[in-house]
Amino acid sequence: MEVKEIKDFISGQVKPESAPASYIELRDIPYPQAMEEVAGYFLKNDGKEIGYEELIEELKIDPVLVVQACNELEAEGKIG
Repeated sequence: MEVKEIKDFISGQVKPESAPASYIELRDIPYPQAMEEVAGYFLKNDGKEIGYEELIEELKIDPVLVVQACNELEAEGKIG
């Protein structure tokens, strides 16, 4: 999705049934679990360049949680 499409979708201007084929359903999980899953994904893919989009698609976690988890893990020196 393009950034504008994502913003429109999040703001409710685009309904799920009209979303692009790449639409994924995100899981509703608590932040500590998101942190654990993001850290685990990095461990399983050690040495690979991993972006936010890959984490969101593979883990099906809310983009806000993915960014927060990555920022915290990087600050702690666990990724990056």
